Amino acid sequence: MAVDIPVVREVVERVFARQDVLAACKRGDLGAVIKVLGANGVTQIQISVLTGIPQGRLSEYKTRKRRPEDKSTFEKFADGLGMPAVARRALGLDPEVAGSGPVDQVAGPSADSAGASLEGVRPLLRNLSKDNAVPVLSALRQIHHGYVEADRLMGSMCITGPIQMQMPVVKRACEVARAADRVEMLRFGCQFTEFGGWVFQDAGDLVSAMYCTDRALDYALELGDQRIIAYTLMRKAMISSACSTVGWTDGGRILPWLACEGG
Repeated sequence: MAVDIPVVREVVERVFARQDVLAACKRGDLGAVIKVLGANGVTQIQISVLTGIPQGRLSEYKTRKRRPEDKSTFEKFADGLGMPAVARRALGLDPEVAGSGPVDQVAGPSADSAGASLEGVRPLLRNLSKDNAVPVLSALRQIHHGYVEADRLMGSMCITGPIQMQMPVVKRACEVARAADRVEMLRFGCQFTEFGGWVFQDAGDLVSAMYCTDRALDYALELGDQRIIAYTLMRKAMISSACSTVGWTDGGRILPWLACEGG
């Protein structure tokens, strides 16, 4: 289940403006809140990915089999969903998120324009762990498919911002994944960042294109995959000489072994 963070944030703002939802927050009734969010298109899996609370536990809250009591649970729920200040107060929490962790931003001029959007992924970064790395990977794969299709239909300029926003999520997911999950996450990291390198190059942002390709090389080196390493080094050379190079076609953008799985 893909997590479209801007869409979820819009639903959250609308849902938590409702008086019945604020009343549920005052009662500490997350089950009622989860029901309303579900009725507005935000699934338990999406909530789990954003908050770090297991989906099974969310289901127990919804069915009243368990009632949340720890303040840490309410903090995870509020921080992950980006609940507005009035709803946080209703839960008995500080109106603002306390201390945000570091967010790795894409280097270069275009990073400044994405600063506000990157704020939206901070709760997800804080809640990412080895326990929810697999559903996050599944979500990222679906998002990647959408970006590839959007690039094909509308061009690179429409997806540079979204790709930039997902870069720290990919980085964090690679950091927390373990064992076989880590191998899969690193392989996806290669796919996503290599694609990002092409997108930024097409958009004329060579600094960000090189940054993405450098990250792809980092992941390839950790995997020890000589094919990906060789290809990524070639891409770095191509970006370096991009000012005098023209004529690449869409068909040559992604080698088969770097393409989206199932694409």
